[in-house]
Amino acid sequence: MNNISLNLEKHVRALSEEIGVRLAGSAGERQAAEYLRDECLKYTPHVTIEEFPVNERCVISQKLEVKINGAWQ
Repeated sequence: MNNISLNLEKHVRALSEEIGVRLAGSAGERQAAEYLRDECLKYTPHVTIEEFPVNERCVISQKLEVKINGAWQ
């Protein structure tokens, strides 16, 4: 796997496995925004997080299905 692929996998894992659910207005959303800000600051000092009002969603459970080679997994 090349360096770009490894970096992409690192970020996807951080957002999906370490941070987890990122519903609007949630602590997970804030944590993801801070993670992305910190990663972008490695390349430019011109990064900010914009604050805006939003109603937080509360979800009891959810299921993610992915279509791979024409079949839902």
